[in-house]
Amino acid sequence: MITLKDVHKSFDDLKVLNGISFTMKKGEIISVIGSSGSGKSTLLRVINGLESASRGHMKIDDDTFDLSTMHEKDKRRIRKRVSMVFQNYNLFKHKTALENVIEGLIVDGMKKDKAIELGISLLDKVGLVDRKNHYPSQLSGGQQQRVGIARALALKPQVILFDEPTSALDPELVQEVLSVIRKLVDESVTILIVTHEMTFAKEISDRIVFMSEGVIEVDTHPQALYQSNNNKLRAFLGKADK
Repeated sequence: MITLKDVHKSFDDLKVLNGISFTMKKGEIISVIGSSGSGKSTLLRVINGLESASRGHMKIDDDTFDLSTMHEKDKRRIRKRVSMVFQNYNLFKHKTALENVIEGLIVDGMKKDKAIELGISLLDKVGLVDRKNHYPSQLSGGQQQRVGIARALALKPQVILFDEPTSALDPELVQEVLSVIRKLVDESVTILIVTHEMTFAKEISDRIVFMSEGVIEVDTHPQALYQSNNNKLRAFLGKADK
């Protein structure tokens, strides 16, 4: 479904991605783990076209994109298939929850009444239909993140990227967001999720990818994660479990 081949990304002299290659299959759930600065979030931003790669290619179904030379038209084509849920919500502060969800639908040409109908159904899916007229400042962090998930679902993407969806939340709000993501897993939505929630990652993932210094060090099934002989992964897991 999605294949990355030899993806590199540098910021000036700093190499952030150093030859990333992997494939996601339809309906697969992949968690990406690793220490801060390992390149996880940059990888998601490159896949979604928010960052250009220094070099490398991505194939989605039968379409191949040069990630170093993409035009806005290419990025729009990608974003119709690949949605992203951001770490810090990225909601429009002056728009209600419903308006945030339907903004992309209306820009994409859907009639407003149909967009509203779909937006309400999506807010209901994430348990927020009663907050549809609330502004982000009137919502908790967990509620804002759930609006972000509804917005990502609105364009019916093939893949949803989650960039540390719980890292900005207070501990008591984490579970409400993770429960919504679990529902998506039950519906077989393809997911690539950067997370530090190890128990959650092991529970929902078909594969877990461990990144270090811009390289995929380990790509394995959750059951095999703790049996890996990779020293960097073992050190990371030792810290994560403390």
